Amino acid sequence: MNKLKSHSGFQKLKKCVVGISYPPEFYSWITNARLRNLFEKIAEETEEDFQGLIKTLESFNVEVIRPTTLTSLAFDVPEGYRIPGPLSMTPRDSLCMIGDTLYEFSLEHHLKKVSGGRGQMDSKFYSDEEIFKHDAQRDFFLNAGDAMDPFKPVIEYVQKFNNRIINENQIPEIPVIAPNGIVRLGKDLYFGTDDWLNPADIIAVQNEFKDYRIKTVSSQGHIDGCMCPVKPGLLLSIIDMESYDDSFPGWEVCYLTGESWSKISSWVDLKKKNKGKWWIPGYENDNELIDFVETWMQDWVGYVEESVFDVNCLVIDESNILVSNYNKKAFDAFEKHGVTPHIVPWRHRYFWDGGLHCITLDLDREGECEDYFK
Repeated sequence: MNKLKSHSGFQKLKKCVVGISYPPEFYSWITNARLRNLFEKIAEETEEDFQGLIKTLESFNVEVIRPTTLTSLAFDVPEGYRIPGPLSMTPRDSLCMIGDTLYEFSLEHHLKKVSGGRGQMDSKFYSDEEIFKHDAQRDFFLNAGDAMDPFKPVIEYVQKFNNRIINENQIPEIPVIAPNGIVRLGKDLYFGTDDWLNPADIIAVQNEFKDYRIKTVSSQGHIDGCMCPVKPGLLLSIIDMESYDDSFPGWEVCYLTGESWSKISSWVDLKKKNKGKWWIPGYENDNELIDFVETWMQDWVGYVEESVFDVNCLVIDESNILVSNYNKKAFDAFEKHGVTPHIVPWRHRYFWDGGLHCITLDLDREGECEDYFK
């Protein structure tokens, strides 16, 4: 049985993880019937869109693997408690296939120092008082087993192929990094510096990835929300950086601008209440909903105002790419380079703050480790 491998994000996709969110019955803890019905509806539509994505992937003969998820909370919900979000929703936040090795960087890296051992909070991110109001929540976030439990089906699947699996605890000298801060491009690995990697830590990264050239980009957040290599010679990006001349010499860079949020008056009103973190269209003036999300679901949402989902794409191969909506500038670039875009509905991306690349994880792609910048 051949090992799974993935050397770039645009070689032909063969096996892929598709995330999973909480099912409708998870929300039985919500006592407000109107809000409970809304989140049950979001859950149903989210899974419908997942199924649409799976159908599209299977039409390209891609084998799909899915994690598991909680169907209910195993404890009573106390007053003011912040409910843990669905970790299985975005597998690319926790796992990354680099060559034939699967790296596990679980979401606990957000909450504790990698070098500090289990249970030690990372003061750079949160304090106990800020995030934990209940021992059960503390255990949920800080226990590595719990954090990675949803991905056991993925881990077990990879193990069948005799692939190497490396957990973050096995490489304590590596600084806090996350898979969503890494772009693979054959012999080159690109790391986003703003969120995850301090330039002083580059040496430790180079020691772990000795067979690669290590490059950094100022990603201003998750790197897959900043740029997407579509095929050799074409890059989507939201940031106009001179460094692209050095890091992607000779490539065309198609710059995509963000949403014109200021033109949506209801969004402007909502931003005053939620600081631009999330959006459920049609509910911008629902103060009861806003208060509920801000109280109970702060760990579910990001800062959607900063997100440009048009760049957060999943490339099937050098001729096909999955996108969540039409963008004329991107589609013109695709046509110029012989790439066919396929629109896959992802209706609640503005609530989950994740695009098609976030909610998937490529486990196996054809081809070897190429040098695209000889």
